[in-house]
Amino acid sequence: MENVDLVVQLSHSGVWKNKSNSEDEITAKAVNGIDIIISGHTHYKLDKPIVVNDTLIVHTGMYGEYVGKMELEVDDGKVKLIDYKLNKIDDKIIGDAKIQAKIEDYIEYIDENYFSKYGLSFNQAVAETRFDLLRQEAESTIGSLVADAILWRVNQLQYNPEDPSSRTLVAIESNGVVRDDILKGKTGKIQAGDVFNVSPLGIGMDDTLGYPLLTFYITAGEIKDVLEVMTTVAPLKSSLFNLHVAGIKFTYNPYRMFFDRVNSIKIKQEDGSYQEVDFSSDNKKLYKVAANQYITSLLGLIESFTKGILVITPKDKNGNPITNLRDAIVDNDPNLEGIQETKQWIANIKYMQSFTDTDGNGLPNLPDRYQDINGRSLAIKSWNPINILSNPAGITKIAIGIVLGLFALLIFIVRYILKRKSN
Repeated sequence: MENVDLVVQLSHSGVWKNKSNSEDEITAKAVNGIDIIISGHTHYKLDKPIVVNDTLIVHTGMYGEYVGKMELEVDDGKVKLIDYKLNKIDDKIIGDAKIQAKIEDYIEYIDENYFSKYGLSFNQAVAETRFDLLRQEAESTIGSLVADAILWRVNQLQYNPEDPSSRTLVAIESNGVVRDDILKGKTGKIQAGDVFNVSPLGIGMDDTLGYPLLTFYITAGEIKDVLEVMTTVAPLKSSLFNLHVAGIKFTYNPYRMFFDRVNSIKIKQEDGSYQEVDFSSDNKKLYKVAANQYITSLLGLIESFTKGILVITPKDKNGNPITNLRDAIVDNDPNLEGIQETKQWIANIKYMQSFTDTDGNGLPNLPDRYQDINGRSLAIKSWNPINILSNPAGITKIAIGIVLGLFALLIFIVRYILKRKSN
């Protein structure tokens, strides 16, 4: 490159608190000559730039909540930071008329080419709420609603009371895929566009907007392995890896061996009660689980990511591994030819529309149960040896074996020394 004053890298690798995983910092350290890295992906707001190898790394957080402004001075090939500021974006800022007109054009295009296919419009009110549903790092009200919507919708489409195995018992969603809050605002009305913004990601296997929902079967032990992603991977990497669940409640002890922290799983029964599940290798029963395409595709990668510690293989009802995820898609209309993908964002809307209109104004109201979290995932911290070592998985058994082996070796050495001294 010739006559370049400034080298700027636009990155979707991100920065992390854990420096060993902070990809943009690793890049800046390894590559000379990058003046600025404008980072993204990890939602990690930097109130001041990180400086690595004379490279300025900046990150404004997530969802357009801030706009960053940098003032630089470039002199004789040297870049000097003069000022850096994050500007909060909210409704106190007067909108630009031309940009707003462009947004209205996009909304019209979306309505005509997409929302209308579902009998909806972007600004159409589909439900109402008297409270906010907010994202959090762990269990959240909006995350619980999304997981419940998955479970409700797939059972509405697939459950046959004459075939108990057709009932989906568990739904799983990742915190990183829940992209927006539901806010009551001034009117409490929830528009279709608001709901879409909660689950907007992905392109389905039909090449249309939105992840489809899938169902598959796994063992209770594999359900535990899925949950261990939340107990071990999320604390090490990011809260984006936390999970939202429906149909189950589980407890875990963060002081246990990593990847073996879940110590109790209960599955909801048809009568509303919860029953403890045996997740040992002795339980070969298959449990039907639902998730979106993105989460399901990641399950098969967990084995390599955890070096074989966690192994999850989505299967059909007969226990055969699913090799093509198309076979697991939930058909939105079995009466039509082919597979009509059940989109997650539509499942959210239909679930909200299924609620009771409690005030008689023609809009269903979100139930009070979504006003607070209800302990679907519960961390119980304990150094009690029984709690630490009960129901050990393979990795804990290995760790126990190593400790016992070292203890036996220590006893052998001490006895050997004492015997030498006595002689």
